[in-house]
Amino acid sequence: MGEDVETLKRRMPLIEYLRAHNWKGSAIGRSEIVGLCPLHEETQPSFYVNTCKDVFYCHGCGQGGDLIRFIQLSRRLSFPPEPRLP
Repeated sequence: MGEDVETLKRRMPLIEYLRAHNWKGSAIGRSEIVGLCPLHEETQPSFYVNTCKDVFYCHGCGQGGDLIRFIQLSRRLSFPPEPRLP
């Protein structure tokens, strides 16, 4: 199961997903982009995307993670925990 999720994340980088959903950000370095957080209302950009690590973090709401976590938060989804092997 873990490999399937990793393959899915490689197929669609976080920044491509955000841009496909009309998120706009400004480059602040070689691998960081900042913009308004799509997870909550705000007027000052606090949502950072690291394109090398393919993760986000919002200093406004304290949420962070990868593409799967972003989709989970933005669509208010929960995923069942992965079964533990004996």
